[in-house]
Amino acid sequence: MSGDGSQPRAIGVYLHALNERPPSLTEIVKGGSEAMLIEGDTEEGVGTEEEQRKRDEANPLKVAYAQNQLSVRARQQPLSVIVAKIAGEIGVPFEMRHTWTDPLDVDFKNYTLEQAVRALSPSVRLFYRSDLQTFQIQPLRMVLTAPATAQAPN
Repeated sequence: MSGDGSQPRAIGVYLHALNERPPSLTEIVKGGSEAMLIEGDTEEGVGTEEEQRKRDEANPLKVAYAQNQLSVRARQQPLSVIVAKIAGEIGVPFEMRHTWTDPLDVDFKNYTLEQAVRALSPSVRLFYRSDLQTFQIQPLRMVLTAPATAQAPN
């Protein structure tokens, strides 16, 4: 699914009986590379609960994913870092085809993954599997692409 407001586009359709296993999660969505975000604080876990709460409030990037709802608060963070953190939180590989360094602010709560992708940028792609029997969505991969360039008039 793209973040440009367009409708999701199917890239593969599998028909199988109820007792058959679905295809591998990497059957259609294959990536050429992956990005990894490493973060942390060597002093984490040291101090009082009040100090921990203050550190959490001062954290410029906070991502939470529970019950298929995503909440993101980012202050002056590159889109690359935000999307990498989201991919890590939902447990999918992240492929970065373009590096975004311009800082931006993002703040939303309890969005579905589709809503979150649309709110972030047209350059964010979310690949997922949708089970039409159970209406469950299984995220597979997030990709950050280059921005669409303006077409020159003819």
